[in-house]
Amino acid sequence: MIRNNIYFIDETRIIYPAGYQIVCYSLQDKGQTYFQGVEGYKGYSCIALSPMRRFLAAGVKGEKPAILIYDTMSQKRKRTLLFNEAPVKEWYSLAFAPTAEAKTLISLSGGAQSEAYLCYWQIDTSKCIAFIKVALNVQDIFEVSFHPDDNTLIACIGKQVFKFFRFSVIEGESKTLKCTSNILNKAPAELSQNYTCHAWMHNPNHLIVCTSIGEIFQCDDNGDFERMIEVIKQPFSIEVIQPLQHGFICGGDNQTLFIYSGDYKLLHTLTVGSSENKISVRGLSLTPLTEETIIVTLSTNLIYSLKMGQFDEQNQFELVSLPFHSMPNAGIQNQKQNEQIPINGMDICIRKPLIVTCGSDKCIRVWNYEEKIIEAYKVFSDEAYCVSIHPSGFHLVVGLSDKLRLMTICVHNNQIKPYKEIVPFKACREIKFSNGGQYFAAANQTGSNQQHVIHVYKFYTGENPPQLIFKGHQNKIRCLAWSKDDTILASCGVDGMICTFRVAADSNGSRTVDIHAKGIQFSSVTMTIDSKTLFSVGNDKILREISIQDGTEIKRNVDIILSQIAFPSSNKILFAGVSDERHSGAIRCYKYPFTGAQGGQYNEYQAHDERGLDKMRVTADDQFLITTGRDGVIIIYEIKDKDARGMKLKEGYSKPSDEILVTRQDLDDLKANKELNKTAISDFSNPTQNNYNIPQMEEKIKQLNEEIQKSKQEMTQRYQTLEQQYNENKKKFDEEIKSLKDKYEQEIQDLDQNQQVKVNNEANKFEKTKTEKENELNRYQKDVSKLQYEHQEEIRNLNKKSDERVQDEKLQRERLQKEFNENLKKYQSTIDQTEKEIKSEIESLKKQNEEQILDKTEQGLKAKSEVSMNKKKIEQQKQDVEKLVEEIKEFEEQKKQLVDSNNILKQAIEEQLKQITERDKTIGEKERKIYELKKRSQELEKYKFVLDHKIKELKRDIGPREDEINRMKEQTNKMDQKLKGFAQLNNYLGNVVDKLDSDQKQMKEKIKSQRQVISFQNVRIKKFKDLVYQAVQYIQNYEELKNKAYDIFKEFLKKDVKPQEVNQDIMAEYKSQKEYLEKSVEGLKANLQTDEEIHKAENIRIMRGNVKLISEINKLRKKKKEIKQTHSTKDQKKEIIISQGPVNEKLETKKKILNEQKDEKDRLKEELQQLEEEFNILN
Repeated sequence: MIRNNIYFIDETRIIYPAGYQIVCYSLQDKGQTYFQGVEGYKGYSCIALSPMRRFLAAGVKGEKPAILIYDTMSQKRKRTLLFNEAPVKEWYSLAFAPTAEAKTLISLSGGAQSEAYLCYWQIDTSKCIAFIKVALNVQDIFEVSFHPDDNTLIACIGKQVFKFFRFSVIEGESKTLKCTSNILNKAPAELSQNYTCHAWMHNPNHLIVCTSIGEIFQCDDNGDFERMIEVIKQPFSIEVIQPLQHGFICGGDNQTLFIYSGDYKLLHTLTVGSSENKISVRGLSLTPLTEETIIVTLSTNLIYSLKMGQFDEQNQFELVSLPFHSMPNAGIQNQKQNEQIPINGMDICIRKPLIVTCGSDKCIRVWNYEEKIIEAYKVFSDEAYCVSIHPSGFHLVVGLSDKLRLMTICVHNNQIKPYKEIVPFKACREIKFSNGGQYFAAANQTGSNQQHVIHVYKFYTGENPPQLIFKGHQNKIRCLAWSKDDTILASCGVDGMICTFRVAADSNGSRTVDIHAKGIQFSSVTMTIDSKTLFSVGNDKILREISIQDGTEIKRNVDIILSQIAFPSSNKILFAGVSDERHSGAIRCYKYPFTGAQGGQYNEYQAHDERGLDKMRVTADDQFLITTGRDGVIIIYEIKDKDARGMKLKEGYSKPSDEILVTRQDLDDLKANKELNKTAISDFSNPTQNNYNIPQMEEKIKQLNEEIQKSKQEMTQRYQTLEQQYNENKKKFDEEIKSLKDKYEQEIQDLDQNQQVKVNNEANKFEKTKTEKENELNRYQKDVSKLQYEHQEEIRNLNKKSDERVQDEKLQRERLQKEFNENLKKYQSTIDQTEKEIKSEIESLKKQNEEQILDKTEQGLKAKSEVSMNKKKIEQQKQDVEKLVEEIKEFEEQKKQLVDSNNILKQAIEEQLKQITERDKTIGEKERKIYELKKRSQELEKYKFVLDHKIKELKRDIGPREDEINRMKEQTNKMDQKLKGFAQLNNYLGNVVDKLDSDQKQMKEKIKSQRQVISFQNVRIKKFKDLVYQAVQYIQNYEELKNKAYDIFKEFLKKDVKPQEVNQDIMAEYKSQKEYLEKSVEGLKANLQTDEEIHKAENIRIMRGNVKLISEINKLRKKKKEIKQTHSTKDQKKEIIISQGPVNEKLETKKKILNEQKDEKDRLKEELQQLEEEFNILN
């Protein structure tokens, strides 16, 4: 359960968390408004209210815990703070800075198996500007707070944790949190180290700390132990502490509060509610200005209040709002496991605006949701597991551990009376009345095999015939639902079974629909108004649509676990409750009929916290949706389906029933009381017993007159003395106020003069820096021109070098070509010579052969040898010829290679030329970027220098000004407190004087009326005596005497009825409340009108700026079109003129025109882009 979970926003409104909402509750009209939760989170872990009560901070749970900042006036979320620097499990404690609540917040994280971080937030930027690790794997870190006068000093306490931290800014940039104290210094050895809560006191500033064994001690600003205030005798854990103007209040175990005076002495010990040992105080708050009322929350979720002036009376706390379900007898371990008690069962009545609930606190409550009251309640000795209410609103059926109990609801005397029990009936977790009220169905666990059976009882006879006992479920039944005409009963359970049974006299208990899905636990089932379609949900993230007639099934994957579903009578929408680990406690509204395979469109509303939603019902008139969750919260939503609601009211009853059930005993008691009142009236009206003794009355009147005179004299003397004191005090305070005003006016004048001098100095410095800036600009322009000249020179040099390299490449190429041609000529001549030589040799050989043939015909042997020798020579010469041919081929291949190498060199030369041009371009671009970056860096350095100078001067000026402001604030606060005290004293004295005057007037009026009564009675007595004397004259005449007596009787026996007067105090209180409300309404209307005028003026200003920008853009676009048209006409004219001239002139003029057009287009595009950017920024 959240600690410090309740706060006063003002004198009449409190806030506290409930489910996934923060409720703002009015103590006057009992109305509620809400701070809405945010989707994607699981509930609240801590809340904190700012010192001036303008802002509310709430820590929410989730995968990435966040801190939500709300505005308490508008109740809207302003900021969401996320901590991404380190893993955080949840936020444990939050605190606003006392003197900067709109800018600064401190937060403390914690949780089991997680590290604790202290984070310092800047709210207006939603950033954590500093954080520090407090402890490792510590679960019990409880509270964090600011020093009341120092926003940089922070205290943090917990189990074996007592640390002080200091926030500091180093060199104007880095912001850090440093630990200044790790332990409680100078503390006695026997002091407990389990610190639970703390509070800062004022005048003087010091810290009060409490422990888990009832120790209360005092520390100074540095976290050093000063003295022990008190040690409570019995073991007592103090959970909360709240400072007062003079003293403090603390509370903890045994629902006990301790009130201490300004010198820290125990004044009062109070017990909240009925005393239970295992209930503790979890929240404590007081009214902001007057401290008249204490508001307390207990661990049982109950809220109590007490007036501070009632300590000397009975010390009885009163319940605020309604008594919620609680568990007063639960143990501490169970209380930790189930901090907020779940509601076991819930049902609604058809004919009356009633809700009935039963919880683990063994109590049944009947609520009226229209009048927001509890009609009746009943406490049992056993826990009630389920409950259902009859449609008439007169009867209940309750499921206990081993029986069913039927009961009547007697609203007039706030009682629920049992009249029948059905036993044995074990483990009944679901029970439901039919829509007509003639049946009720209950789930029972019977037999040795523990089979789960549904029994349908006839309510008016109490019978359970065999044909109305339905079997089929093998495990716990989770939901029962009746059709509109009560002929079909549907059920589902954790065994994966969905069944429908026909309820009629001739039915034999057979199932009309039987669906079994293994491994799925169904949790809810409902039917449409026409009883043709059945819907069911379970833990498989599927919404099943089942036809009751043929049993066909349509599955829709909704990608989340739905625990409860409900249909209104209009059949236009399906309500579903979410109980998924990722996103639990929300309500989804699906449009029906569905579109698509996943349920189609839906809206989602945050309702309960991460523990999920347990029960859901729609009222019979379709006006409200009612849900209960495991967080112990009942939420009532209004359904905005106007067409369906009107149709429903036309069909059924127009108003809910106002009948009540009265038993015979109640009638007998009423008759007895009536007889007693009659006898008392008759005794009072008997004239024989009411003869007043007139002399005794006269003596009493004299005594009263004397007492009035004495009290009047005392009051006049007291009034005179008080008036003298008032006049003296008034003169004294008028003089003090006048002197303080003169003093403050002189100080303000001095501050204005100093500020004017500083402003003049700043203006002179600004002019000086302006001249320096102009000089720097001139110097910078000179440097730029110089750099441009050097850059152009470098480009020329590079061009020369590239030209020289190209020329060298050309010469080398020509030289290689010459060498190739020379080699070709050389080898061609050698080939020709060898061919000529071969031919000449062949011819000579032929001749020689012919001669030898003729000569050697005779010499055969010589000829043969010579022929063989010649053959050898010929073969050798052939080989030589072949070698020469091969050499020629090699020369040709070399030629080809040289040609290829020449082509490659040409390509390389072209690529190098391309690279040279690209590198020239990149060099130019890089030099331009370098130039721009240098320019920007110079401007930033100048700007940084100016800002540093201004920051130093402002820091130097801020210190003394803040000290003066704080001192003046303290003085004004003291004076305000004194003025408040004197105003209260003045009001009190005025009230006393008014009361005395009114008492005096009343006494005078009473005396006057009594005198008139006495004189009237004397006259009547005298007249009576005279008439008696006259009647006595006829004493001898009986008839005449009888007539005279009868005349006397008629004359003096008259019944006068006194008119009732209205109490003047009630009328005065009514008038004062009416005047206060009228003034508050007028003030709110004035504030609303001023805000509307400011917003209207701002919107008009923005719209005017937008209109101007749009008109300028349109003008520029028109100009652009006109320029395009003029350029197109100029181009046409120039083409006609140029066609008559030479070709070169045409080309040059066209190039010039194209360049001019490109420049003009670029300029217009840049202007359009600038204007569009300004327009977007303004929007």
